[in-house]
Amino acid sequence: MPGMSGLETLGKLKDLNPDLLVVMVTGVDDENTARQAIQAGACDYITKPINLEKLATCLSVHLLMEG
Repeated sequence: MPGMSGLETLGKLKDLNPDLLVVMVTGVDDENTARQAIQAGACDYITKPINLEKLATCLSVHLLMEG
């Protein structure tokens, strides 16, 4: 992502709205980066290519938790 990393974007989004649900979708399959994203407030971390079934399950679980 030009100009700002996904983790930086996540931080800015969470600063604006700490209750915002963020699912990180990335081409970076790295355990350390996934851990950093979760610690920074992402509710999940999904790598590309996106498995639509996994994404649907992720969204259902997190939306149900919030509802």
